Amino acid sequence: MSTNTKSSNDGDEQLANHIPEALQSRDQWVCWSTDENGQRYPANPKTDSRVNPSDPNTFVGYEAAEVFSDAPSAEMDGLGFTLTEDDSLVGIRLENAVSDGEPEEWAEEIIDTVDSYAEYGPEQTHILLFVKGPLPDDGERNSDVEMTGKERVFPVTGDRLEQAPASVEERESALKELHKEYIADEHTNGDSSDTAGLESDNPLSDVRETVLEEFDKQTWEVTEASLCVPASLLLEGLQSCTGLVIVGETGAGKSTVIRFFNDGLDNLVERSDDATPASFVSAEPSKDEEELEKLDLLPRIQHKLMTCKDMSSWFAGDQASIKKWMAVVANVMDGDGYVRDTGSHGQRGYEGDYRFGFLGATTPLPRRAWDVMGHTGNRLVFHEKSKMTDMSQAVSDVFDDDEYGKKVARCQKAVQTLLNDLWSEHGGYGSVEWESSLSNELQQVFEYLTMLVVHARAPVEDGTTKKEGPHRIATTLRDIARGHALLCGRKQIEIEDAQVCARIALSTMPKERRPVVRAVLNPKNDGSLSTSDLTKQTPYTEPTVLKRMELLETLGIAECKEVDDRGTKVVEQREKFEWPDLLDFPDF
Repeated sequence: MSTNTKSSNDGDEQLANHIPEALQSRDQWVCWSTDENGQRYPANPKTDSRVNPSDPNTFVGYEAAEVFSDAPSAEMDGLGFTLTEDDSLVGIRLENAVSDGEPEEWAEEIIDTVDSYAEYGPEQTHILLFVKGPLPDDGERNSDVEMTGKERVFPVTGDRLEQAPASVEERESALKELHKEYIADEHTNGDSSDTAGLESDNPLSDVRETVLEEFDKQTWEVTEASLCVPASLLLEGLQSCTGLVIVGETGAGKSTVIRFFNDGLDNLVERSDDATPASFVSAEPSKDEEELEKLDLLPRIQHKLMTCKDMSSWFAGDQASIKKWMAVVANVMDGDGYVRDTGSHGQRGYEGDYRFGFLGATTPLPRRAWDVMGHTGNRLVFHEKSKMTDMSQAVSDVFDDDEYGKKVARCQKAVQTLLNDLWSEHGGYGSVEWESSLSNELQQVFEYLTMLVVHARAPVEDGTTKKEGPHRIATTLRDIARGHALLCGRKQIEIEDAQVCARIALSTMPKERRPVVRAVLNPKNDGSLSTSDLTKQTPYTEPTVLKRMELLETLGIAECKEVDDRGTKVVEQREKFEWPDLLDFPDF
């Protein structure tokens, strides 16, 4: 427990000086008075009549309220602050939270979590906190914790807790965490099932429920990330194309997720299972221009989602072949069209806004493919889908009375309904203007995820890395997060959207790097692992683990150190790669 004591009480003037500027600067102040029955009530300082929390005309500025409160003739008991719908403030009242002049342990945990201005109430048994951020729905209080953001008047004493900041801080994630633990769980009987976190009227909840019923959690998580790609096409002013690739071993069920998008969405999805670099803009000498335009893939995928259930040919062949493919992909996914020199037909192609979304699937990429993408420009991000290891579940799925095709069809229907409704609601490609900005805490989360991808997938040549710039990956993660927010019926990014991006960030790196990177970043390992630890937590032998430890140092993610005379090595996570507290660490 923290060793908190109340701030010294040397008079009303000193206590007033503790009231944060974020409160003093607002004309939302009232006074407290006492009626004939001894009951305290918020009063209009000018009239002594009861305040209407929804009527700003009954509030005054801080200095005016202070003058009225101090006037001998006013008979006021102190100051109060009114929360309104127009400010971004939330008040958190902790009742029965003080014992022997000190916060109870449960109250201290809340104060530490919120980390914003906190003061003792006039009763000296309650604590009041003010914080900036959106307040989640579903109830505002339980027995001892109240959280509210509008039409509520709180007594303000200025008797600040020394352990709390002197200012009102923005704490969006802390509000969600606190609301979930103390408010929402009471209103949902503590439900923490796989569908918890999505409201029943959330547009995404029906798809989630269907996929979980027909398949499993991992299939749902990959589907969830995949849906973000077409949803992002609704955003106004896209800078480039978003491409997500589901990566996993043969038989992992990658193409199953792709199939969810390949039926009933002809106006939104273009399927191409055998695309080549020449497919985007054709150049067959025997065809005339009109025939070539019908063959060209680029105009068919314009402002739509392109799917490809098997991309293995994209990354096959020698380095020159892969480089040719990736150069075309990089060019096309910039979104400004594609013009090529065709020889027999001269220069032909398309210019303008030819942005699209891409969703594909492939087995793990060879090392040379990652190296090529690192040099030609990375345009794709990845989401891993592991192979099912539960033999009994696999047999049950195969012999179940309900055929696999019917399971897929039900998921297709759910995806179809969601995307068609989303397009109808917003008006199609480029129709959503995004105005809200990230909170400071979420800004830091996305900076971390961007940094992770930049380091983890960087090519290594002669012991040095060739890191890409952060702008492109930051843009991709932003658009995926915004797409997820739209799927949830929001136009503001929240931590749930970042959670999808966290799974993508931990997948967007060569296969051989993933186990050791995840082990070192996993908070349960406290950022430090020995050779023995990594051998147990990864599929590698000790000699391979030692090489991977050295690789982590080269990538700048961790330091590899000898800790004794016997040459025992440990790898220690660099401080900047400490996993963000706001994010749950994904389970692959």
